[in-house]
Amino acid sequence: MTTPLIRLGSLPRRITKLDLLAFLDEHGGLDRRHVGQIALNGHEATIEVPEGWPARLVKALDGQPLGDRRVRAWAEHSSDRPSSAGEHFARLLRLLDMETQAAAQQAAERARRLAPAEAERSGFSMIDLVIRDEESGLGGRTLLRLGKRKSSPLPWTRLGVGSPVLLTPEKRGHAASYRGVVCERTDDALQVALAGMPDDLDEHELWRLDHS
Repeated sequence: MTTPLIRLGSLPRRITKLDLLAFLDEHGGLDRRHVGQIALNGHEATIEVPEGWPARLVKALDGQPLGDRRVRAWAEHSSDRPSSAGEHFARLLRLLDMETQAAAQQAAERARRLAPAEAERSGFSMIDLVIRDEESGLGGRTLLRLGKRKSSPLPWTRLGVGSPVLLTPEKRGHAASYRGVVCERTDDALQVALAGMPDDLDEHELWRLDHS
C-alpha cells in the first residue's frame, strides 16, 4: 500500500518543515503527528499524508497565503503512484535526493550570510582559493586541487577527506555551485572530486568551498 502524497508549490524562499507543519495544521486541520515525510526542493514540497486526506487538504490549502506568496496545492494522481516495491523504493530515493539537494543549498546560504572571513573561521568554509591543478578521476569525475591564492598554508578547517562540499565562484553573480567531496588534504591544498567538469572553470579566478 502506498502513502498518499500532496504537493505544495510557489512556497516562500526560506520555508522550513516546521513552517509547513504549522501551515497544514492551521489551514488544513491536519495534526503534525500524522504528517509523514516532507521533502523540500526549492519552492516546492512533497508531503506524505494519511489516507483520505489529499482531496480535503488540496481544497483547504490551494490559494492560501504563506509568507509573501499564495500556495499552490495538488494531489498525486493514482497513476503516478508506485505499483511495485521497486517503484516504491525508487520514489523514496527521489524524495531523499530532493531533500539532500535542498539541505546542501540551505547550508551554502547559511554560510554566505556570514562575512567571508567569519565563515572561514567557523571551519565550515574556505575562501580565497585558486585552482592549482585539474585531472580526471575514476567514473568520469573531475579532480581539482585548490590552494590559497598566495600559496600560504591552509588555515584550520573542519573540511577533511570525505567532507561533502559546495564549490562556488567567490564573485558568484548567477554562477552555479558544484557539489563534490574532499578526497585529499595536505598542509597547503585540498583536492575535491566533482561529478564532472564545471562549464565556467576558466571564467573565475577565485573560488570558495562550503561544507554541505
